[in-house]
Amino acid sequence: MDGMRVLELSTLDQLNKLNYDNGHNVDNYPDLKICTLEEFFATCAKYNMHAVVEIKYNRNRSHYDEIIALQEQYGVDATYIAFSYEDLPDLRALTDAPLFLLVDEITDEAIEKAKTVENCGISYNCNLEHNTGNDCEMIKRVHAAGLETATWTCDSLELMEKLVRAGTKYITTNCITY
Repeated sequence: MDGMRVLELSTLDQLNKLNYDNGHNVDNYPDLKICTLEEFFATCAKYNMHAVVEIKYNRNRSHYDEIIALQEQYGVDATYIAFSYEDLPDLRALTDAPLFLLVDEITDEAIEKAKTVENCGISYNCNLEHNTGNDCEMIKRVHAAGLETATWTCDSLELMEKLVRAGTKYITTNCITY
């Protein structure tokens, strides 16, 4: 953004005074603003898109039911992702949507944790050699455990193609277009 604000201490009006100024091809989208969760789900519904919602570090537990109700209100399919493993069982109690444990490095411990939550996979940092090197060995370990994989911040078309060949189902990118 072209300014700094603490999200939790800001009003929507204050946040809407800021513009996105970082990201691939962002110059092609002047005056790009933050959207509300309702606007996000409405956009996903309008374009028949699958929503990916990141739960941020235990901050929203008291609002999980509201988030899921809003998703259902718009009739949008969604996947929920979180770095905090503790969020995943709470989400699972409210929805059968796919869940992903976000990790920097894929580890055997993360794989075991994800296996304890029904319909949960691993979403990893694709920019770490640990995850994508050695012929994608760590990704293969996740698949061997019966889990799906997703990745984030994949801004290289060449890397995207490699990860698709390795079986990664979802790829999040900062590149709006190529």
